[in-house]
Amino acid sequence: MAEKKNGQKYRLTDLTMEEIRECPGLQKLSDQEAQEFIATLKEYTVIIFNYYRRKTRKSLESSE
Repeated sequence: MAEKKNGQKYRLTDLTMEEIRECPGLQKLSDQEAQEFIATLKEYTVIIFNYYRRKTRKSLESSE
């Protein structure tokens, strides 16, 4: 489920296996493969978000 805030779409729940299987090339994933894909994607997005947050924080600190 997603909600809009300031014109941006925010997801409130994890992707489902059904949503993953709607993507081209992922239709034939088993349940286990789809669950692993979701977990990996979630972990990747946390890594990217934390990197972005650190870079933004450093940028703000250096401009003060």
